[in-house]
Amino acid sequence: MNNEGTEEGSLLKLLNRCVTPFGKRLFRIWLCLPLKEISAINARQDAVQDILSHPTYESTFTEVAKGLPDLERIVSRVHAKNCKIKDFLNVLKVFLFLYLWLSCFTPPLRHSGSSTREWQSLLTNRKFSKVIQLPDY
Repeated sequence: MNNEGTEEGSLLKLLNRCVTPFGKRLFRIWLCLPLKEISAINARQDAVQDILSHPTYESTFTEVAKGLPDLERIVSRVHAKNCKIKDFLNVLKVFLFLYLWLSCFTPPLRHSGSSTREWQSLLTNRKFSKVIQLPDY
């Protein structure tokens, strides 16, 4: 933040490319409290290199993330036992969706249901955001 209490003209504003509220909060923490341990720095650099070595992953993840609700806040409400049933069910559905989506990028995980190819087809469909939307209860 700048001396006026906004992000305008700040390093955070310049570097922040996060598309979700929880990503933006995490990035702010990472920028304000940088890692000090070499092993943690190397682990983060390895993770970034893994993402950069799969160029389609970043664009696909960005599209997926744009459709996600603010999981961090909803999960904190679930933990505090102060959430609506709709929010709780949406969180469960999103976690299942993310598990299946991430399994497309990792060696096959044991899960029942459709094949990885079918899930990849579903997840590359631009209408995927409807997959995680629940009707009003």
